[in-house]
Amino acid sequence: MPTTQKLKRKKTFSLNLLPHEIIIEEQTQIRVNFARKMSIIIVFIFITISLMITIFGLILNSRVKAIQARYSVAEARIESFKTKEGLVLALKKRMEKIAVLWNQPSGVSDSFNLVAALIPDGIKTYLFSINQGNKITLSAEAPEVGTLKGFLDKLIDPVVTRERISKVSLEGVTQGPDGKLRFEVGVTLKN
Repeated sequence: MPTTQKLKRKKTFSLNLLPHEIIIEEQTQIRVNFARKMSIIIVFIFITISLMITIFGLILNSRVKAIQARYSVAEARIESFKTKEGLVLALKKRMEKIAVLWNQPSGVSDSFNLVAALIPDGIKTYLFSINQGNKITLSAEAPEVGTLKGFLDKLIDPVVTRERISKVSLEGVTQGPDGKLRFEVGVTLKN
């Protein structure tokens, strides 16, 4: 029985009858095909990475432009606030000066207030100033001659002005096309 078992076993034997050049050529072809596949994969990977970088760059560029636009708007708003701040600071300084003058008792400010109080309701004042020589200049507009005369009468009345005015001069009167009188009055205060 031992011989029958030996016969049942087949021994394989391979013999390659192809010339050696063909085997080398097949191996070379296998390597070339592998290299082609790898180069296609590498090119695909590079194209994918390049597209991703390009898309990322475009997204960043759009975000940068949006941020720059917001920055420009904010900068413009800040500039407008700076202008307003300058005006507010100038107004604040003027208000402080007015408050200081308002709280200081002075004959000039009292006389100034006196003349301002004597202006009737119908007269529109355009200029009201005082110079260093204690002269108040008033440019205004009266609707009629009677209103102007009443105002001038009050200015020259020593009882009404508490004898604080030494001289009143009507420096100019013109009548506009609307019939209103534009005038300038100089009021010299007593020292």
